Amino acid sequence: MSRTKPRGKRRKRNAEREIGPAIGVPTPLGPAVADLLQRNREVQTLSPSSASLFERTRMQWQFGDWETLAGLDPEDLVDHPDRATLALLVAGARQQLADQIGARCFVELAREWGCEQTLIAQVLIAGVHNTLGCVAALSHHQSRAHEHFKAAVEGMGGDPRLTWQARSGHQLGLIKSLLQPGCDFHGPGVKARPLLMAPATAVDAAGADQPITAPDESGNAALAKQLDIQLARRCSVLEKLVTSEIQKSSRRLEAFLSIQSYLQPVYLMPAMHGWPISPELAQHLIGMIENNSYNLIIEFGSGVSTLIIAEALRRSTGWREPAVPVPQVAFEHLDLYHQKTMVMLKHAQVENAARVVLSPLVDEIFTCRCNLSYRYYECQALLNEVAASCGESAKKILVFVDGPPGATGKHARYPALPLVLTCFPAAAIDVLLDDYQRDDEQEIVTMWREDLEALGRKFKITKLKVEKGACVIEIPGRTVTGGEFS
Repeated sequence: MSRTKPRGKRRKRNAEREIGPAIGVPTPLGPAVADLLQRNREVQTLSPSSASLFERTRMQWQFGDWETLAGLDPEDLVDHPDRATLALLVAGARQQLADQIGARCFVELAREWGCEQTLIAQVLIAGVHNTLGCVAALSHHQSRAHEHFKAAVEGMGGDPRLTWQARSGHQLGLIKSLLQPGCDFHGPGVKARPLLMAPATAVDAAGADQPITAPDESGNAALAKQLDIQLARRCSVLEKLVTSEIQKSSRRLEAFLSIQSYLQPVYLMPAMHGWPISPELAQHLIGMIENNSYNLIIEFGSGVSTLIIAEALRRSTGWREPAVPVPQVAFEHLDLYHQKTMVMLKHAQVENAARVVLSPLVDEIFTCRCNLSYRYYECQALLNEVAASCGESAKKILVFVDGPPGATGKHARYPALPLVLTCFPAAAIDVLLDDYQRDDEQEIVTMWREDLEALGRKFKITKLKVEKGACVIEIPGRTVTGGEFS
């Protein structure tokens, strides 16, 4: 006489064949995966001095330890050489925790620190794949879940086979923690807590998507279908975004090759992405120098731009009337970058063309701003000296503002224009401000506008569509009549 096996056990075994044992029952892991899991636990307990912040963060992202990763403070990333990538990984973690605002803030931070748009798209799409993997697991679609988890960790370093297995195991554990106590995971009446890894909006253009809700008693099919529709919609938006980025990258590459051709055979250009001046802005800077008869060029911050200015001045001196060298002064507060700039100038044989001054940051008080104090280059004494030596010959001045870094303080670059206006009150001044895509720089331009209006100075503001954004402020000179400016 045959016996009928209990239906509950049969259903459990069928489910295990679909996606493995029930959540909470550990799947047998190979020694390599187990070792990787142990390394992750060890890395999380190491002190900052014993482990790389980048390695620790990358491993947390690979395993899907979203809560720990989302807890990183932006202040801890500011001085890290890989801060752009770190900020992006934190954005991915906040995306998985349904923190839409936090995710967007960290994406903007990563973009501001020079992260490529294609990498941003890759990480955000990976987040969508992670969510789809969780939904597929809930729906007992093993192969589908595996494919999504593989796509979620692809291209971010490490052994892909080990990382996706570790990610899969970790995410299934998270789903288990979100299920209501006592719920039969493999039964038809699956209920989950409200926060079931709802994917954040991948890009602003997809912000109109309806929020994802957790599966109800009707099952997971509707949720999976909803996610598929949103993934297709977001992939379409991201495809357009990537196409746009490819076009921008092409323009930047053309600009870089143009700059390299401009300097050959004098010097082989270093990288021009991230901190240095962008190739497109370098082209504009050369055009400003060649098309204007500047008598003095002042630069706040030094680097590749210092070399480009020196070479542009060297070339333009031959056809100037009269053919006299134009003074170039650059202020740099970090000794390392001061030395790098000097080495670049020496290799290009223009070390005598520019005066690069190592100038520490000091507190400057500005009465026009209610005696507010800003940390800025210790440069006023030298600017007064330059003004005295140039005399009335400094009729038109170019001021390139690319420092100090924004991390040194709020509105860190504001003092540039007030200092120059104080030392050269009658001169015509063109100000070129880099990094105008940042809120801080836009607010600085607003402050400058207010200052110029208070002084009765005319001005024209032009925004440049270049990488990181830029802005040009043209201020006409003034004549002195009877001891007064007009």
